[in-house]
Amino acid sequence: MKKLVMLVGILLTVANMYAVDPKGDALVDAAAEGNLALVKKDIKDGAKVNYYNPEVAFTALMAAAQGGYKDVVSYLISKGADVNMQGFHGATALQLAVMQKQAPVVKILLDVPNININLQDEDGHSAYDYHKAVNDPQINKAFADYIGKVLSQINFIPPASSTAR
Repeated sequence: MKKLVMLVGILLTVANMYAVDPKGDALVDAAAEGNLALVKKDIKDGAKVNYYNPEVAFTALMAAAQGGYKDVVSYLISKGADVNMQGFHGATALQLAVMQKQAPVVKILLDVPNININLQDEDGHSAYDYHKAVNDPQINKAFADYIGKVLSQINFIPPASSTAR
């Protein structure tokens, strides 16, 4: 009986994670359209900022990042959007922004303190891997700046270059 109760509890938890929520769906749709006013209204009306729409396999942040809507991305982050949440095929908002060459959004996401550039999608690729494949100068600079910032926080001093004779 105890196992049955635990199983039912697990199933209900999973079902709630993927339950259709009209407010959440509206938020994801508004973010995908880049409609900041509607995103703000949806959140004010009770939409959960990290709602995962199972039909499109995105959160509002993922939709806005892919579309390049930097004002929506910034607002969602300010409201607690999880920048490391994974959606369709395990992609994060950062991976989607990199793949769509949305450099301003990439920079915003890389400025979030807890961003994880090493999360891998189902194919085993990280946002860092995609940035190398895309090879966009602005995205390359955003990643170089991010890596420089991380290294400075740990007081990394690169070794002096040696010249062989």
